[in-house]
Amino acid sequence: MNNLINDSRSVADIVNDALEANPQIKQSVVAEVSGFAKPNMIYMIKTGKTKVPLDKAGKLAEAIRLDPREFWFKCLKEYLQLSLIHISEPTRHS
Repeated sequence: MNNLINDSRSVADIVNDALEANPQIKQSVVAEVSGFAKPNMIYMIKTGKTKVPLDKAGKLAEAIRLDPREFWFKCLKEYLQLSLIHISEPTRHS
């Protein structure tokens, strides 16, 4: 199994690749098992339009046959990288 935490792909690409590798897994089932009210959330995640909520990352990983712990940390790492970018940007004063 690859180490997802250090995987160079984005979370969106990892989800998309996992779904493509397992075509028998239906996005509507993944959404339901993961706790999403609407299946279009899976589309939004795999296309990078929205991030995986950390409270749903474990269930999502299990549904698409990924290691839940590694996937959760990969999601967290993506959130932290975005936070660090925002923190390190210079503040503009008027």
